[in-house]
Formats: sequence, C-alpha cells, structure tokens
Amino acid sequence: MQQSDFIHLGLSQSLLRALLEKGYESPTDVQMHSIPAILDGRDVIAQSQTGTGKTAAFALPVLQKINPRIKKPQVFILCPTRELALQVCSEIKDFSKYQPQIRCTAIYGGEPIGSQLRRLRGGVQIVVGTPGRMIDHLKRKTLSPALVSTVILDEADEMLNMGFLEDIRFILNLLPEDRQMLLFSATISAQIMDIAKQYQSHPKHINISKTDITVPAIEQYYYEIPSQKKIDLLCRLYESHQPQLALIFCNTKKQVDELTSALQLRGYPIKGLHGDMNQETRNHVISGFHRGRFQLLAATDVAARGLDISGVEAVFNFDIPQDTEYYVHRIGRTGRAGKTGMAFSFVSSRQDFIQLKNIQYYTKTKIRSGQIPSVRSLTNSRVEKLVENIQKILQEDSVEEYEPIMDQIMDAQDCTSVQIACALIKSILNDQPGGSLEELSQTHSFSGSSRSNGKSGRSRKKSGGQRTRLFISVGSEQKVGAGDLIQMITGLGSVKDDEVKNIKVLQRYSFVDVPAQHVDQLLRASKGQKLKGNRFSLQRAAVK
Repeated sequence: MQQSDFIHLGLSQSLLRALLEKGYESPTDVQMHSIPAILDGRDVIAQSQTGTGKTAAFALPVLQKINPRIKKPQVFILCPTRELALQVCSEIKDFSKYQPQIRCTAIYGGEPIGSQLRRLRGGVQIVVGTPGRMIDHLKRKTLSPALVSTVILDEADEMLNMGFLEDIRFILNLLPEDRQMLLFSATISAQIMDIAKQYQSHPKHINISKTDITVPAIEQYYYEIPSQKKIDLLCRLYESHQPQLALIFCNTKKQVDELTSALQLRGYPIKGLHGDMNQETRNHVISGFHRGRFQLLAATDVAARGLDISGVEAVFNFDIPQDTEYYVHRIGRTGRAGKTGMAFSFVSSRQDFIQLKNIQYYTKTKIRSGQIPSVRSLTNSRVEKLVENIQKILQEDSVEEYEPIMDQIMDAQDCTSVQIACALIKSILNDQPGGSLEELSQTHSFSGSSRSNGKSGRSRKKSGGQRTRLFISVGSEQKVGAGDLIQMITGLGSVKDDEVKNIKVLQRYSFVDVPAQHVDQLLRASKGQKLKGNRFSLQRAAVK
C-alpha cells in the first residue's frame, strides 16, 4: 500500500495501520478532497457516486477528531436505510480497530429498542442511525445531542426521496450551533442546497464528476434476451465467469422471490433480500452473503442501498432499472475502490432498449453487446475449476488414506485407476447446479431474442410429440400457482417453459403435461425438492 498518500492527508498511524490491513492502496478523489477539509473543521458538501469511497472520506477524519476519553455521543451519522446504517457502522469499527477506546453503534427501526438502549448506556462516541429511530431516542432522552461536534448526512438525496426532510430538520435543530456538518450525496438537489444554506457555514464544495466514477473499472455488457430465457442466461453467465460473489438486481420484491426460488430449485447457492423481510432475516442474509455462505444474492434497489461487501465480482441487472441513477448504484457494488468487476444487463423489451440508451448517455459509458457463452466454454470453465480444486487438495492435504478405497473399486470392477479417475471426473462435471453436460447441450437454447426472428415456429414444432400427465402433491392450499409449477418443472431439467401444458391447480394437488422423453429425468431430479417451502411428490398421473 502507498501509505505516504494517506500520510499526506494527515491521518494517524493507527488509522493508517487499519487501512493497510483492509487493503486500501491509495485515496480516491473524494477522499483526497474531503479528508483535509474535515480535519480542518470545515463544513463539506460532497457530491460523489457509489463506489468512490464516501464512507472512508468522512469516517477517517471523524475518527481522528474524536476525544476517546469522553464516553458520550460526539458524532451523529444519518442514513436512509437500516442496511446502510449497519454497513457504515461496520466500516467505522474496521477503521477504528487500533483505537479501542472509540465505540460506534447503529440504531434503526426493526430492532428491539432495549438492546439499543443497553449499547447507548455502555458509552459510545459515534451513533449511526436512520432518522426515525434517532428521533425516538432523542425524545426518550436516551440519546443526548449536547456534545455532538459533527453531524453527517450520508446518501442525503435518498433520505429526502424517502420523505425524511422534516425528521432531518428536527434532529439538526437539536444539535449545538457550532457543530460541523458534512453532507454526502450522489446528487445535489434544490432541497439539499436549502438544508446546506440553513445549517452549514461556508462549506467546501466537492464534486466528483461522472467521468471520475469507478465505472471504467467495470466491464459492462448487455444481452438481448426474451424474458422467459433470462434465468437460463443468468445461469450460463454465472457458471461461465464463476464470480466469487455476485449480486442480482430485480425491480420488484415479487421478482426477487420468484428468481430466488427458481435458482434454488436448480441447485444454485442463492438468497433473496427485499423490504418485506423482517430485520432479523435481512441481517442474517446480509451476514451470510458477506461471509461467503452463499455466492448469489438477489435484491431490490432499496434493500441493497448502501450494501458494501468486498469480493463482489459481478452484478446482474436481471431487470433494467427504471431510474438511470440506480444503474450507477447497482454496478457500483462491484469494482470497489479501483478493483475490476463485471456488470451484465438483460434487455427484453423496447422500453428496456430506450432505458439502456438513457443509461449510456447518463454515464457517458459504452455498454457493449455481450456474447452468450457456449456449452463448450461452460465445459471448459467446469474443467478449469475442477483442476484448480484437485491441485489445491494435492498441495494442501494428504490423499493416501483413500488408496484402499481405490484398490477396492479396482478389484470389484476389474478396472484401472485411470478409468476410475475418469468416471469420477465425469460425475463431478455433471453434478453441477446448471445440470449435466449432456443436459446443457440439449437445453438453454438462446436462438432468438426479445424481438421476433421467425424461429419460434420451428421451436414449437420440435417440442411436440408424445406427452405425459404428471401429478404434483401441492396446490392452491400451499399458495402454488401455475407460474410456480412452470418454474419448478423447468428448473428440474431440460423442459422449456412452452413445453409445460394443460396446467391444472386444485386445492391440494396439481397436474401438468410435459414431453414424455423428459419424465424419467424430472422424477429423479424432484427427489427431496421443495416448492414454496413444501416438500412435494412428483409422479405419473393415474390413467383412467
């Protein structure tokens, strides 16, 4: 790390040490301009997009200015969402690793107020919170504004969009007049300027232009794809690139739930995140993603606002965002602090194309048409991953204890060790979430796009032939609909959406027709699976 770059900003050795351990290489533009001004005690208005290091820009100088001997709130940080409040607090704790006397806590709605009271009574210097819960504590007198020397509005534009203007004014009016005020926002609206004029004194204006956003570090592609093929394309791109962690953005909570269920049925390591979840569940999901317990997270924009998790290597825009600003926020989840990342956007309608053009104009960035990975490239990716895992095992572990098993198989099957190894490789390559290599070669056809190309008639003709009626032991009583059955069937194997026919959902069970040649494979794949959280039985329907 180029420590000298941070030293020139006037940061202490304890902060520099923490930055070194977090892998910070050099300050970003917003950090370079903000940190000296904040250390000098100036008010600041900083306009900077997601991914430019805003949290460190205000957290580092604030930590340096705190008096650790005073165990009362000295800094208020207001955030629009619970997720962002938790993320900012977590970052501050990382930065203050070698300042053990400094304590930070997050307060927000959805968490029992009793646990927050205990943390506040324990003595904290930095309080990060959502406006509503901050006001609750101020009115209860469990949070004192008397010694607050710095107040920070993080993602100020989003707070105003969510209707927090009066709450913000209420809090600011309770603070000492000589306090420092820092305002960080992706956009600067007239309302934000009104707040600045009323509550700031000769602020330093910092504007990191769109050309300075970390977007150039992100490879951006779009794919013209029919909506019913999006999931197949997502699976293929994920398996081809194999990102360590990936975020999938949807425009609605319903789409998050449906996508999560469909990918879970296919065996992919995914969880969903949206505003209808209770706080405990949301915290559990975010923590699990952060720790790498699962590699895919599907989320809405509001739920993922402020989500800052290292190691996110790819972002999928399953739905094109309706707001061009959200595109920047979404892809900013990867390519953090100068690192590279990938962003894939799925375009399925004329409106999507119009919005994609608006996004390119807004970001001044060319989004290239992506090439759909072939089955051969998927096979190569699986082989490369397998070879990498085998090499790791051979380097780090002993395998001698498995030699008796090899000898036993050789004696029983009258085969060579090479034949056994080949059989194991075939088994591993085929035992993947996306299906076996044979199934991949038969399914996930991407001929055609969101626009008609004249091939759909031939596809329908191929899907004809003999059909079989299947019985499924769940129905409307389990809140299962026709769409759920289609997703379940297509997720189990090589059946396409338009091949699931004559769907009949009754109270406790359902029926569907599928091509006869896929039935055996579907019955095998359905063992142990769940639909809407319910285990189900899939079998051939009795013929009258």
